[in-house]
Amino acid sequence: MHTDITNVHGSKNRKTPKNHNTNILILGKTGVGKSSLVNYLYGQNIAIAKSGKPVTELGFHRHSPFMYRSLTVTVYDSWGLESDKVNEWRRDLTAELERTNTDNIADWFHTVIYCYDAKRSRLDDYEKTHILDELVNNGVKIIFAMTKWGLCSEREKSAARETLNKFYPGFSLIPIESVSQKLRNQTTTVQQGREELFNEICINLRDNLIARLISRTREQNLNTLKKSKEEVLEYYDSKSGFFTIYGENFKNAIIEHTSEVYRANLKRDYNDFSAFYDQINDMSRQVVRAYTGLNIDTHGKIIDDIVSRYANIVTGWENSFREYLSSILMFLSGLPWLIIRRIWITRSYRKKIENKLDELNRKVSDDITVFLDSIQNTENHIKEKFLNTMRARMNSGKH
Repeated sequence: MHTDITNVHGSKNRKTPKNHNTNILILGKTGVGKSSLVNYLYGQNIAIAKSGKPVTELGFHRHSPFMYRSLTVTVYDSWGLESDKVNEWRRDLTAELERTNTDNIADWFHTVIYCYDAKRSRLDDYEKTHILDELVNNGVKIIFAMTKWGLCSEREKSAARETLNKFYPGFSLIPIESVSQKLRNQTTTVQQGREELFNEICINLRDNLIARLISRTREQNLNTLKKSKEEVLEYYDSKSGFFTIYGENFKNAIIEHTSEVYRANLKRDYNDFSAFYDQINDMSRQVVRAYTGLNIDTHGKIIDDIVSRYANIVTGWENSFREYLSSILMFLSGLPWLIIRRIWITRSYRKKIENKLDELNRKVSDDITVFLDSIQNTENHIKEKFLNTMRARMNSGKH
């Protein structure tokens, strides 16, 4: 099958079709076949593979973006991980993860593939502790490409699977033979794993994007609630004073301002979530189309339901802001107190408002957490639908 790959950096007059850019990070120790894997996947010398010695530049290397069908792909790889350079390697990995930890989805690492030499059938402590565990602890879902599969005995294949399943149960393990070569026993290895890895990339990319979105939304929500509380208290401080009459007008002003602040800030969060979720779904559809050739919408009404549920949480709290504040501001009435009690009553009311805002923030945060947790169940349905589609396709013989 002919693969259409075009370098993005061409003539200034060249028009590139509108599409998402997907970033793939390839990791692994020296000599495991990272460059060979990239060339095998995309059918072109994206990375220059040379046998017997590391060829990737020191640090993380960004290859020129290229077109794969309708998709723009940018591959990142790194110099091979070795025990005597683990501190440098970890420093560069941390810097690269921090660089991509932005609000721009185009800068994220969408897929992370770890090349594991299946013939060696072991993981060194330093690569587990300083690389793989760190990625997993950062919420990254890794695809393990078990390279040099065609060179392995059945015992070595079994040992490779056992090792990876022991330390990283539930992670994807894809047998890969990137190079067809004639062996000393006159047998020839056969390239394999490309289609399986592409299918897994479709799933892995969405898993990583959704995980990043959930983490980002949760952190943003906590910051928003903290900011909203501060804005309300600042407003209270600006309106309260020695000559303030803590009556009905003052109570209504506090309630109205609280409602406006929370409503505006939470709606801003909702709009951000909705925009990011749309981008993820658009990218997922495009990736599936490019890697599998299928034009399928595995999401449909489920996505609309998710966005609607978040919107209902936000709009559902609009009246609650008033109810919560009014419940503790009902006693703000009457004429000014005696001078000796003015400072006390101002501080007392402020503390009561602050406590009530803390309670409000906990309740809103709990609602958002329940919503975000429910997304994973929804994603499981989406993944199962995609897998069923792929199984039906393979069973029908339409590869």
